[in-house]
Amino acid sequence: MVKTKAARNGPPKPVTIGIDIGSVSSRAFIYGAPDGLEIPVNNKSYQILKSSGRYLTGDFSSSGYPFDDRGPVYLGEDTSPDRQVVSLKYGPYVLVNTSDSLLQEYLLVGPLMERRHDVKFRDRLRRGLEDLFRVIEARVKEICKRERLQIVEIALTIPAQWTLVFEDLYRNIVADVFKCPSSNIFFCTETEALANFLLTDHLEDLGEDGCHHEVILLLDFGGHSANGCMFEVIQGEDGESSFFQIGKSFGVGGGSEQWEYAIGERCTQLFMDGHPAAMTFQRRQNCLDQFNRKKANLGPGFEASVRFSIDDEGVPWFLTVKKEDIDKCWEQAYCGPLKVASDSIAQVAKLDAVYHCCPLVVVAGGSGRHGTLRQRLTEMCKRANLREPFFIDDLNSTYGTSNIARGAAYAIGNRLTTARFFERGAAIGIQMRQGIRNPNALWDNTAKFLTSTDRQKPQTFNATGRDEFQLVCDPVFSTRVNKEDENRLYYTKCYNLLYLGKLAGGKWCFVLTLEGEGDNMWLVVNRSRKPFKRKSRWTDVRTDRLPLYFDAGANCVHVGVRGRSLKELDLQLPELAGEEYEEYYEQIAAADEGEGGEDDSQQHVERQLQQGTEEKRETMTTVWVGGRTTVSESEELQRAKLAPLTPTTESKAEFQAMAALARRAKPAGSLRNLERVDPLEPRRRKTPPMMSAFQNRDHLGTRPKDED
Repeated sequence: MVKTKAARNGPPKPVTIGIDIGSVSSRAFIYGAPDGLEIPVNNKSYQILKSSGRYLTGDFSSSGYPFDDRGPVYLGEDTSPDRQVVSLKYGPYVLVNTSDSLLQEYLLVGPLMERRHDVKFRDRLRRGLEDLFRVIEARVKEICKRERLQIVEIALTIPAQWTLVFEDLYRNIVADVFKCPSSNIFFCTETEALANFLLTDHLEDLGEDGCHHEVILLLDFGGHSANGCMFEVIQGEDGESSFFQIGKSFGVGGGSEQWEYAIGERCTQLFMDGHPAAMTFQRRQNCLDQFNRKKANLGPGFEASVRFSIDDEGVPWFLTVKKEDIDKCWEQAYCGPLKVASDSIAQVAKLDAVYHCCPLVVVAGGSGRHGTLRQRLTEMCKRANLREPFFIDDLNSTYGTSNIARGAAYAIGNRLTTARFFERGAAIGIQMRQGIRNPNALWDNTAKFLTSTDRQKPQTFNATGRDEFQLVCDPVFSTRVNKEDENRLYYTKCYNLLYLGKLAGGKWCFVLTLEGEGDNMWLVVNRSRKPFKRKSRWTDVRTDRLPLYFDAGANCVHVGVRGRSLKELDLQLPELAGEEYEEYYEQIAAADEGEGGEDDSQQHVERQLQQGTEEKRETMTTVWVGGRTTVSESEELQRAKLAPLTPTTESKAEFQAMAALARRAKPAGSLRNLERVDPLEPRRRKTPPMMSAFQNRDHLGTRPKDED
């Protein structure tokens, strides 16, 4: 049962608010874990644009008027027909340094970009965004006062294409409006939020009887853009489930708003060609409102043109947009989303043969309601021998327009600390993609276990110099492992944690250690190599102390620091490729010449293990923040995490002194192909039904490991 009331006595209850800024309207949702308090933040205004049918009563308008200074930029649900209007969701494209390639996907930003160098215009645009959030904040504040709630975390949704600069803009605005510390503001992509909602509340509706292993492709067709992600759902023997992303989240501009914009341009052209008066903003908006009411039965597959009535000083004036023009505008607006859908459906179909899964395409979003789009998606699935797509509109879901805001609140409100993620059974292993006798370039289907919270196992293995390696993580390894598999991770149940690249030829030893607690944890990676020489010794190639963070939106641990790019962190694991890589091999091989002495592998492993456990250190303090106990970082710890990371065992000079035979200690790994991944953990309000992690794989299969 969904609870919508909080206790009226006692201290305020800490809750999370999810906010989804849409292109037409915006929604907010309050969620309180662990008892499942849920309150939709409804707009009290009833002056919704009922005549245009654009959105439901309860949503907040996303429209603004930044092009002139004749009044406020944000009017809420009121309108100003004689002023030029635009969705405030397009404001960030002007306020940040957006790439040209991204701008080309959005026709509606054209009028905004023409004035991007106008300081006053930019100020009005930002003020409009601030006022939109202020209206939401005022309504949230009213609810919190009545229900005795305290907002301690804010979850914001963004399109998959938006980068950190977009997050910084939103974070600064929301922190100022809500008077909330920036550290308590989190982000997740719109598809991450939607997946949290679906797999928390409607997993049973998506499943197929007898199918214990599914791959689900989620496609969200919004008015502003189309976004998607692909993830894998595994039903465990105990009834629990896990799901993992395959690939990375994706998005492209296009949808019903661009279709409507193109129709508006066509109406303007027809009116100017046949009428001496100007096409005012009011006349244009009137045409668009008429089109919006009729568009469900327009476009490819429908035989209708559309006739618009325009008031000309009390006298009706008509213009007609032909079916050919309507269809052309539709195809242009949906070209990008349909291409992305076609490619991803073809990809998910291939996974059936690899993982013996039951692929399912799930479709969401307002633009996804159009009959022609539904028909084409159904045909794509049929050609790929997949089930018919599942349309979220068919779900019996309360507060339907708030699903993304609700999913964001679920993701942030139920998030784990980094330590808790590992305490629940996560384990890290190392996986190989063999460079010899591997014509299809497939990764091995198992990885060697390296570490978890309750144990660690140093692993030694041979590398030819052509093999690639990566660290992978199984989020629930300890909960399902048996004695036979205690040192083996199955890749279909893992996600990629860190790409290491090609390792130089020789015998390698890896020892991994987890340090810290709470949200302040590091992964210490000790790597040693013994060349393929009859008389050679183990050499401490390097030790990396890598920060870990829990991505609240993706609900999984990654390498790095939240809110900062990996390039900015300077992890000192540069990519080695081509001639530079071969030169590095030659340098190591030259340094190996003449090595003597023997060193027992087991003794070396024990020394490595002892070294890793001796480097534990206390790093945490506990403070009281926002009505809950929170782990915070000391200033010294913050400086350590934000400073460029360097090997902890020795500096370059010390290493050269230790390597008497001029061995050069360049790192053998890389961060190539390490993209942001989108793991999720679908959870119920009281007891999480599953652990989840998104998997960032750049292939469509794995291969059995050669026994020899």
